[in-house]
Amino acid sequence: TLHAVSLGAREANPVVRWLLETFGPGGFIAAKVGVTLLFLHYYPDISSDVVILVNGVTCAVAAHNLRVASQLPR
Repeated sequence: TLHAVSLGAREANPVVRWLLETFGPGGFIAAKVGVTLLFLHYYPDISSDVVILVNGVTCAVAAHNLRVASQLPR
């Protein structure tokens, strides 16, 4: 996400766009870490199937962002 945006891509997720515009890359990373820690704190017994599903979705988004970044002019 950060690499693609730095090359001129537009963030499609309005929440992520707001985080980046309001707090910058550091705020975006801090928010991701914070949400992950809160989630793990409140749901410590989460099933491995859910973790695998969330990781799969996250990887798919990262792959999409990589594809977008590779198509942008440098």
